[in-house]
Amino acid sequence: MMKHFFNCVFLFVLVFQSSSCVKTGNVSSNNITPAITNQETAQHLLNGIYGTFAVATSSVTGDSETNWGLNHEIIPAMMAGLIDSSSGIGVNPPIVDNLYAYTIWSNNYDIVNAVNGFINTVNNLPDSKFTTKSKKEMLGEARFLRAYANYQLLSYFGEFYDINSSYGVMLRTELINTGNISLKRSSVADTYAYILADIDFAVTNAPVNNPNYYVNQWVVKALEARVLINRGVGNDYEQVISLTSDIINNGPYSLETNLKDLFYTQGLNSKEVILGIVPQPGQNTKASFYEVSFATTMLADLMKNDPRSSWEIKLDSVYYYNNWFDIRKYAGNYPEVSYAFRLTEMYLLQAEAITRSNGDLSEAKALLKTIMGHAGITDFSPVDNSATAGQLEILIEQETTKNLFCEDGAEWFSLMRMGFDQVKISNPTIKNQTQCILPIPADELEDNKNMVQNPGY
Repeated sequence: MMKHFFNCVFLFVLVFQSSSCVKTGNVSSNNITPAITNQETAQHLLNGIYGTFAVATSSVTGDSETNWGLNHEIIPAMMAGLIDSSSGIGVNPPIVDNLYAYTIWSNNYDIVNAVNGFINTVNNLPDSKFTTKSKKEMLGEARFLRAYANYQLLSYFGEFYDINSSYGVMLRTELINTGNISLKRSSVADTYAYILADIDFAVTNAPVNNPNYYVNQWVVKALEARVLINRGVGNDYEQVISLTSDIINNGPYSLETNLKDLFYTQGLNSKEVILGIVPQPGQNTKASFYEVSFATTMLADLMKNDPRSSWEIKLDSVYYYNNWFDIRKYAGNYPEVSYAFRLTEMYLLQAEAITRSNGDLSEAKALLKTIMGHAGITDFSPVDNSATAGQLEILIEQETTKNLFCEDGAEWFSLMRMGFDQVKISNPTIKNQTQCILPIPADELEDNKNMVQNPGY
């Protein structure tokens, strides 16, 4: 039986430098809440949670790495049929004991559990213990991290596309102990409400300014836009338009003139980065991921005649007979840097929200052409000639895939929002609805007798 052990303290110093303990499942025992007595000790623990967010690990030799690339880049791109591994072991169709599903599940519940412990402890400290940063600012960052984790869990393991579904996620609201392991799933509607309550708190209380590898209020708004476009009910699309307009027009961000520069010369120095993931000194985890992963012909065909094809993918000289293409997107001067949120996504989310809300298609086209232009495209005739919202939605989804593939699941969720009929057209490898949602890991079902498996498994 797999267990989580939180009887260690993640101590992150500066940017994602951590020690870690063994984490193997979603159940915790013998939790020990570290002694938090003031702002400094609270920041140590909060930095540790950031480390869990970045999927930071320490090897037996003491070397630290951030393994964001597997959960947030490789797996969703594999689900979307855009990349595959040299082993031929894909993620679609998924199986109940799929290791990829397990890593996403366990990492996000690690975040949730750590945040619950942090909130409980920090809430009991007097405000006078905080000097350069307020208690509410720290709690705002923590609640963003919990909202993000629950958003990930809902988006991968719940029927996020159906507000009336009972298949939401298991909402843990307190530190896990042996007495509260078994917990039922919440509905999709209740899960969204819980996530948005955390976001509402964070958008008001998180720091206004922070380095772009920590949370600020702009990052929270970017997450809210993701959550609302996935939910897509009531006035959600109008709110997405408002949020992304605020970020684009009033935030401290600007698009790179040339998209390639973001990956090859700028990294986290780019003003386009809203939230980035910092690698540990000397690590090559991302490089190793991409050394055994290849772009599929599906992605290569989509990239034909696109100027990005000269630097994002390249026909592999060894495996060319299998039509495998090396992924070169992260091959520049900053190969280990990752991007959780960047400004390009806000433009594309706004364009998508406009089309879905029966808005002015000319505005959506202008946003889409802006992003395409920064990627080096000069022929906008497909956009100009799109006559319906449906036609434009397909072009937005395609640009999201070409621009944001291997970036925190943007390509996968953009595809999922198209509806299953279009999903099957865009990705013929997806043949049934079961492939659109990951299975609850077998160990969770064994440990938590109240858990219900997803349909089709």
